[in-house]
Amino acid sequence: MNEYKIVPLVGAGASVCTSFPLMKDWVHELADNFGAGEVLNSLVAEGFAESVTDFSNIEELFAIIDQRVATPDVLTPEQERLSELRAVLVEKVEGLILNSFFLEGQDSSRYQYCSASAPHRRFVKRLMELGVQTIGTFNYDAHLEVALVEQDRSLRIDYGFEMPKCPRDEQLLGLAQPAEPAMKILKPHGSITWFHNGEEVLQLHPHVFMQNVWANSGRRIAMEANMRVNPLYLFENSARLHYPASEALRPVFAPPTTDKGSVQIGAYSQPELLRQLAGELASAGEIWVVGYSFPESDQSILGWFKQTLAGRVPPKIRIFDPFPGPVQERLLDCIGTRFKSWITIEYARDETPAFFHKVDWESVKPLKVGSH
Repeated sequence: MNEYKIVPLVGAGASVCTSFPLMKDWVHELADNFGAGEVLNSLVAEGFAESVTDFSNIEELFAIIDQRVATPDVLTPEQERLSELRAVLVEKVEGLILNSFFLEGQDSSRYQYCSASAPHRRFVKRLMELGVQTIGTFNYDAHLEVALVEQDRSLRIDYGFEMPKCPRDEQLLGLAQPAEPAMKILKPHGSITWFHNGEEVLQLHPHVFMQNVWANSGRRIAMEANMRVNPLYLFENSARLHYPASEALRPVFAPPTTDKGSVQIGAYSQPELLRQLAGELASAGEIWVVGYSFPESDQSILGWFKQTLAGRVPPKIRIFDPFPGPVQERLLDCIGTRFKSWITIEYARDETPAFFHKVDWESVKPLKVGSH
């Protein structure tokens, strides 16, 4: 165990290079491609906005609904209607997440060999060279895991809680069985490779998952044709290749709603994963904020981060982001302006969201001399 810890905190900016949508783009994507236009129009009719274009952020949209609905014992007719719209919107968000990971707006050549994207391979290679043992991410995708197991196929990933694994995964990959996990990835918002049947959370090995998805071009085309109809269809089929006894599998996600900090499904507990991640961040020598903006619309995470570092000298914080100014301001609100010199901006040379693939990770060194 290294005494000087580096803990990356990875956000959606690290997945934009694979065409995963940023939160600010979700509302319009939901309306244009996932049949959420009727829901949004209904919210406009309810007086939430003058037009659909006013809904610029999905988290803000849920916050507006949740504030109006609250949680009284007896809902008024208006609140019941809003609750129904909210439930539909959650389903649409789930579909968007699933669909985006599978299709990604890319040609299939990237996944010809079920490979992680090149930027993710470079990133995790550097993390492993630096002895990083924990990664925190609010992303749903599995790019980090796929890149990690490509670096070391015997690597066991610890997600912070126990989940049944499919023995066929190890058999198909010929994986070794290390006694201890070599990398912990804490994903409080859930994962594309986790499924639940209402009681138990199951996991697919990320590499096998990718093999199921991109098995051949003919299947990929068939998937694209079906995904628009039912985004869950192929995920359920993919999981059932390994868990045929499970009748109704659904992916484990905490949608971007105001109550997402309290989601619990079987062994998956978002409060517990946030507690573990808080402990890792508080004891770190450096926190790398990679493509995560600490959005003002996500007050639950801002409050959690502020509480995590309250009453102590914070770790050094390094921002890897094409738009670092707002990120720095929000971090200063969390740790206090007297620690302004604790925050360094490492990447701000390219003001495009898809910055991740341009970072020279090999040249990034620990701030503490002699730590590596």
